Amino acid sequence: MVLGPLLGLLSTVLGLMKLLQKLGPEMLLPRGDSLIVDYGQILVGTALGLLVSVVALIVQRLNRMQRRSVIAGLREACSSL
Repeated sequence: MVLGPLLGLLSTVLGLMKLLQKLGPEMLLPRGDSLIVDYGQILVGTALGLLVSVVALIVQRLNRMQRRSVIAGLREACSSL
């Protein structure tokens, strides 16, 4: 469950490093070169990391609810014996 956000963070950091390399030491925008694609890649990596973590959280909650239901059913069945 921790892997999704970590991959998103890794993607964000690597994308920012690549973008800062393109800007150069003076931090100036290159002429005629659009950085929108680089920003897009950074945001996509971050969004995918968040999406993976949200899906993992939902699956974990559903699994927990199912386990509690099974345990409650077993307790009820054992108490009726």
